[in-house]
Parts: sequence; C-alpha cells; structure tokens
Amino acid sequence: VTRSVIEVAPATPVNVFVSYKRGAWLYRLNVDNVLDDEFLAGAQSAVAVDPGQPRTFTFSAGYRF
Repeated sequence: VTRSVIEVAPATPVNVFVSYKRGAWLYRLNVDNVLDDEFLAGAQSAVAVDPGQPRTFTFSAGYRF
C-alpha cells in the first residue's frame, strides 16, 4: 500500500473584534483574516483542498431584557 503525504503550510490568520455596550444594547464588529492572507485551511487529497476564508466583516447587535 502506497500512502501519499500532503503537506499544508502553517498559517495564522489574524482575527479582531471590537464591542460597545450602551444600556441593554451590545454592538460587536468582527473582522476575520484582517491581513487578507491566502492560506489552506485543510486538505483531503492533492486535488481536494479547503481554502481559508478571505477578509470577512461581521456586525451584530443584541439586546438584553
């Protein structure tokens, strides 16, 4: 049995968030992959790889009763 080894370069995406609370409201902004680096999140074979997500912004608001 021949096994192939797939090597994926290590990556450390930079993620940040900022939040603001006012009264019962909480607002939050997340930025994932701030540097917009291209990287592989994983690989199942040489032709089936999972790319990492590009820079992504997420905003949320919550209200606590």
